[in-house]
Amino acid sequence: MFRLYDLDAQPLGALPPIDVAICSDVFEHLRHPARALSARAQALAADGVLLSHVPNEYGLARTLGVMLGRRETTQFHAGAHERDDPYLRRCTDRGYRAFLEQAFANNNRSTPLRYRRPARWLSRCGLEPPYFLQGGPTCASANSPAAAQRLRAALSAIGLRGA
Repeated sequence: MFRLYDLDAQPLGALPPIDVAICSDVFEHLRHPARALSARAQALAADGVLLSHVPNEYGLARTLGVMLGRRETTQFHAGAHERDDPYLRRCTDRGYRAFLEQAFANNNRSTPLRYRRPARWLSRCGLEPPYFLQGGPTCASANSPAAAQRLRAALSAIGLRGA
């Protein structure tokens, strides 16, 4: 079953426990992201999983352009001026993981799935790419230790280190 909700305004209501919830490029737009995160955690089945992502708006070239006064901060919404940007929050990898830890005991980072060429090359060399080369934090979160172990195994099976 698939359902679509306004996470800032709608309670989930009476639903059977959810096995997988996906919030990709969602939390940065919400007025109350912690409330929405908590509601997602409570709606999950005992071994349910949240798959989530927020974009990285701190790429090196973009950040330098903003610092030098050559561009606005709006990155993903062409034609929108920064004063009208629908992004209410910006997240670093560290900040996003701290956010997820408010509701989930196990957060497996799978950010390399969104690496571009320079970051993929560094990763293949065994080096952690700097955040300004990454596509933004992507995590698979669970409260069940068994579900967390399955997530780590799945990430490992596709060549990622679940952190």
